[in-house]
Amino acid sequence: MFKTIKNKIKKILLPPDPELYYGELLGSFSYWRLFLWNLKNPGRLFNRIRYGQLFKFNSIRKSDFKKKLLVLKENNIISENYTDNDLLDKFEELLNTGGVVIQSFFSESKVEKFLEKHKLEVEKIKNFNPTSCAGNNQDDLVISDELINLWLDPHMIQLISSFHGKDAISRYYPSILYTVTKEKLDSRSIYEKKIKTNVAEFWHADHSVLFNMHILLNDINESDAHMQYIPGSNKFPNSSNSFSDEVIKKLGIEPIKCIGKKGTVYMHSGNTLHKLNMEKSKSNRLALHLEFTAGSNILLDCSVIGKCLSSGFDLNRLNASQRDILKGIFPKSFPKGYEINNKEEISPTRYKGI
Repeated sequence: MFKTIKNKIKKILLPPDPELYYGELLGSFSYWRLFLWNLKNPGRLFNRIRYGQLFKFNSIRKSDFKKKLLVLKENNIISENYTDNDLLDKFEELLNTGGVVIQSFFSESKVEKFLEKHKLEVEKIKNFNPTSCAGNNQDDLVISDELINLWLDPHMIQLISSFHGKDAISRYYPSILYTVTKEKLDSRSIYEKKIKTNVAEFWHADHSVLFNMHILLNDINESDAHMQYIPGSNKFPNSSNSFSDEVIKKLGIEPIKCIGKKGTVYMHSGNTLHKLNMEKSKSNRLALHLEFTAGSNILLDCSVIGKCLSSGFDLNRLNASQRDILKGIFPKSFPKGYEINNKEEISPTRYKGI
């Protein structure tokens, strides 16, 4: 009997249909398969509960965002191209679908100022020819005022904070991302030809409480390689397995295309399924890549800190809110410093009278 149950569970977790599941593409929308996967690997579900990302009351979070917009307006912080009502609509879309595309949120002139300031970095990253059919060239950026104006835009930060239900925290350092595709690719052809790339070539979910934000630095249309996501997939108890194109097509939900003019922002939660669409033509994409978190999986890297601050940028010039957003990747100083316990965990020194 035990052997029979074991074989049934194995059949659910490893479905035999080679038209849908092949190679390492074992992601599924089967209720029982997702249930068993989360039972076997509860960490992802637990982390979403721990940071308040599983049970959400959209009406409360929308009300919170509305209040934050009013505070910004009272402080004369106004969006260039969007009214508060426009942003409320976009926020509601983000809550319902797990992602949103905000067309031309940043003006072309603001993007051009960033590109001019980081001209050498842009030229360097675009000097790239992938050895495979597609590739990403990505590099961390030196911090500048022009970068801060995009990275820590108050309206976008408040939107992410209200979505999380807690203050947004930077998960990693800002980087510029250049993507080149040389031919049309889908999951089947990548599997059969054993193609290796460093792009997001398969449908997948990210870290459980990660939040990705991209700002387009060149115009992208449907014929270009572009990110796409499955609206509403953020509400599934997704596994860490990747999905085939065939499984997504069988789901019957039309992907949202992350395309638009220079200055367009697109973002999605870590539990939203997404991938790079390479089914149209040869193309390239230049974007500012930014990562935030609800609290966990912050990637502190001393070597990148050195590079980011090599321009002499003074973090103390940031306002209190901006500095708090960066406290994970640029830790603040404490009067009595830090301590390390036997588990190698770092925390502020607890006892002050030492």
